[in-house]
Amino acid sequence: GVSAALAWRLEDGRVLVSVTEHDDLTSAVAAVKGSGCRRPPRVGASLVGDPAVKGLRAKRGEGRTGAAVAELRRLLGEGAFCHDGGAHLSGQVLEVRTVPSADGPRVSSKGRADGIKAAVWAIGDARKARDGKPRVVVAS
Repeated sequence: GVSAALAWRLEDGRVLVSVTEHDDLTSAVAAVKGSGCRRPPRVGASLVGDPAVKGLRAKRGEGRTGAAVAELRRLLGEGAFCHDGGAHLSGQVLEVRTVPSADGPRVSSKGRADGIKAAVWAIGDARKARDGKPRVVVAS
């Protein structure tokens, strides 16, 4: 499966994020194209060269899963975002487990975290945006 995140800034300064699950990269790219977002999506580094991404002006999304989990925790603590209540992101957040390590939290669970990465990238991009237009992100 592949996760796609759409995020936009609200009037109160927070970001609203929605993460959806897709069977494959082709259907995720179709969802991105169908979203109406005209900004370049951020795509997981392992997917940037995939033929399904051809034609998208995609930006490379990078980073360890542990770093994405730590960033999500920080953003939650700041009250910087909210999400649409979707089961896909909620499920990944509830299932992720970490253990402390010298370079920050290390993910110890074996489940998926692509929705978490996509959400963090989309939230980060939306917080940098100068207007409320949505940001779309596809993660592996």
